[in-house]
Amino acid sequence: MQLSFRSLHINWAVALALFACVLILYSTRIVSRRVAIFVAITASFTLVAALLMYEVVVGLAILPFLVVFARQGRGALKDIHVKWDLFALWICAIASWAWYFVWAIRTGSQYQLTALSGPNSVMAAAGALASAGFYRAFYECWIELFETTVNSLSSFVYPLSFFTLIAISLAYLATRSFDRSTIVDNMLPARIALVGLVAFILGYSPYLLINSHLIITQRTFLAAAVGAGLVIFAGLIFLSTIRPVLLVIFGSLLVTGCFVAQLYQFDKYNRIYATTTKPLLVAVIPFISSSAQHPYFSTV
Repeated sequence: MQLSFRSLHINWAVALALFACVLILYSTRIVSRRVAIFVAITASFTLVAALLMYEVVVGLAILPFLVVFARQGRGALKDIHVKWDLFALWICAIASWAWYFVWAIRTGSQYQLTALSGPNSVMAAAGALASAGFYRAFYECWIELFETTVNSLSSFVYPLSFFTLIAISLAYLATRSFDRSTIVDNMLPARIALVGLVAFILGYSPYLLINSHLIITQRTFLAAAVGAGLVIFAGLIFLSTIRPVLLVIFGSLLVTGCFVAQLYQFDKYNRIYATTTKPLLVAVIPFISSSAQHPYFSTV
């Protein structure tokens, strides 16, 4: 997804939606009401821009409310009630996009109409969510990560060096004294895991409406990966409550494995381009250029 220009708007939409979520959550921590409202308005406009750019990121619109629940637990409703004006601006942004979506359907927009032609039943969508969504996000991707790091690497010097640097950094951070007042109750990992599952379902569900998207594993998981990442993050927080050394080990393995897999993907696509795509283009372009002056239909 990082290599093709045709997916640039998808990456930007996901990034803008996440940035908007960060802004609206940040506005709830600002003391000055005027500044908080200004930041919330900026967040709302940023969300609308992301939705108009790539509408499937609407699943991320609920993320700020989920984060407040993960952070506060039972006190989430009280926190939202106190900051009601900020969240009202956020809801207005979602409502504005929903109005545009309905208007586009009524005017016959094929893009929005196509998005509504999906599985025929709720059971079919639930089955696709389990087989295509949960299976790939929480099982298949980790199997591929293991196979990449174990079977596809010719040398382990660089991964081990990177792992050592990450482990030393995390061990240093683990030995520092932090403000213990920021530690929340023991249910925090469970709430984050629950929020992650809900965020994953909401991020992946829009693709259940288009059957062709269920067989691909690129753009369909960009928004949903946020929720899957929160589930993994909840596991790391749980490990930190047992022994910090477990957090250092598993955190280092996780960062190193994902870093190596990302570099492997870049190298894989670069080799495909160098060995296949570029030679084909070099061979075909001269024929296209020479036939431009003599179109086929003019000789028929």
